[in-house]
Amino acid sequence: MEDTFDPERMSRRIASVMTLLLFTVGLGVAIWFDRKYERWWKENHPLAGVRRKRERWKAGRQRQLGIASDITQGLAELTTELKRQRG
Repeated sequence: MEDTFDPERMSRRIASVMTLLLFTVGLGVAIWFDRKYERWWKENHPLAGVRRKRERWKAGRQRQLGIASDITQGLAELTTELKRQRG
C-alpha cells in the first residue's frame, strides 16, 4: 500500500459521510414535522371540533354500555340467586 494522498478515495469518503449526514438530518426533520403537523391537525384542523364531538359521543356511549352491562350482570346474578332459593 502506498502512503500517498488519493483524492478520489477521499472524495468518496466525504461523499459517503455527507450522504449519511444528510439522510440523518432529513429523517430528523421528517419526524419533527410529523409530530408538529399531527399536533396542528388535532388542534386547528377545520374538522377538529367535529372530531372532538365524536370522541365525546363515543366516550358517553361506552359509559352507557358499561352501565347497561353492569345492570344486566346484576339482574343475571339476582335471577340466579332467586332460582337457587326456590329450588
